[in-house]
Amino acid sequence: MDRRTFIVSSSIAALVAASDRVSAQGSPQEAELNAAFETIFQRFLDISPALVSSLGLDKGARAKIVPFAIDAATLEQGEASARAAGGVVAVRPFLPAVVGAVVQETLGARAMARFEEALSEKVEWFGSTLQAPAFVAAAPDAIAGGISQVLAAGARVIALAGSRPMDPLDPAFEALARLGATLVRQGVPAHPGSLVWLARVGEVPVIGMPACGLFSQATIFDLLLPRLLTGEALGASDLASLGHGGFLTRDMAFRFPPYRQARERGAVE
Repeated sequence: MDRRTFIVSSSIAALVAASDRVSAQGSPQEAELNAAFETIFQRFLDISPALVSSLGLDKGARAKIVPFAIDAATLEQGEASARAAGGVVAVRPFLPAVVGAVVQETLGARAMARFEEALSEKVEWFGSTLQAPAFVAAAPDAIAGGISQVLAAGARVIALAGSRPMDPLDPAFEALARLGATLVRQGVPAHPGSLVWLARVGEVPVIGMPACGLFSQATIFDLLLPRLLTGEALGASDLASLGHGGFLTRDMAFRFPPYRQARERGAVE
């Protein structure tokens, strides 16, 4: 029983008991007590639609209005807006693509292999393929060269690992500037993955993450990758909108791709 129901039930019971005592004594105050009881009862009905329904009093001025019916003019306006926008929902197919990866971290052979395996598994789940990652030094020329290398090999989406998005002097951003890239957005209002950034070199999106290890986990990257692999050109507002439901707890796991049946959605380790 919730607090409101308890208060209502207790108050009504007390009033009924008081009414019985007054009636038994034949007091002339009975009419006054009944009027007070009616006033209090009506106030309870005003604040508790559930009580109104449970007592069968949801009619007339207290009739429950279920918002499944609207006036025709409003409905027609909504339909017209939807048609003008080209529809309310769009379903895009995943387009097989070559995905490139550039890594500016100094990793051991084992860590590099784990990174490549994790990213490859995610990319292949969508029907795309991952090129052999380009491991480069953390310097603007080296990173720019790595991006140019994977672009020349046909990459249509590029993942860049090992950047430091909080640092405006991060060589990854200097490398993008040297390539004439456009930085779409730096940072996303969601967690985990708030330090993700998105840029574009020509028509090719480049998505950056701070560390290689994050690619095996369920992060914002796993909400962006599917959209990029449909060919959608994401803008700053698209990334900003991820702030809705941006705390990606287990309750939000349904939003992630099920890369492995026996694993948490979005994760491959």
